[in-house]
Amino acid sequence: MDEFWCNVDWFVHRYQTLIGALIALGAAILTIRVMRDQARQDQRRHMAEVARKRKAARARMPDALSELTSYQHEVAEFLVGSKETVTSPDIAIQTLKGVIEFIDDEASARVFELVSFYQVHQARLSSGQPEYQHERTQRMLDLARLRALTDSLYDYARERSDTIIPKKISTEAVRSASLFIDLIKHNEDKPYDRELWASLLSPDEPPDGLVQKPKN
Repeated sequence: MDEFWCNVDWFVHRYQTLIGALIALGAAILTIRVMRDQARQDQRRHMAEVARKRKAARARMPDALSELTSYQHEVAEFLVGSKETVTSPDIAIQTLKGVIEFIDDEASARVFELVSFYQVHQARLSSGQPEYQHERTQRMLDLARLRALTDSLYDYARERSDTIIPKKISTEAVRSASLFIDLIKHNEDKPYDRELWASLLSPDEPPDGLVQKPKN
């Protein structure tokens, strides 16, 4: 037994540097493994938190979109002269602004596009009832595009789809908006309006679907 311990003592003294290095290496490997496990746990928690925020954000979107749709009907009534004032959808717009950072990139880009175009539309509308028919028609075209942008987000908001369709709001997408159809019916008996609608439906029409004021 004494000889055994003597051999152990000799081995330790003989290879103490190597033994120390191996112990340090083992400790380092263990530390790295623990850190990696911790990082994976943190990542899982982060992803779960992101998913919860995304789900909560999507849950807020349908009501906001519905409010915005109601606003669009009010604007249509205002533009045809059957309504004197329009209530701005401030809560809906603030809600949509608030969800941009939490939802998927594609949906976030579309919401940003919607909010940005609403601001342009609202700035034009704030000048009051259009004085000329071509101005009223232009406001209606703006409104039709706003409706198309709104409609494109409903399936995502209601979790029926994780993608946004159409990818880009084209003239065809604006045409298919139900409010746009209503506006065409309202204006189809006015020659000047027919010229503007024809311009909108032209293959050469710019992607944003807006019609410029014709030159005199």
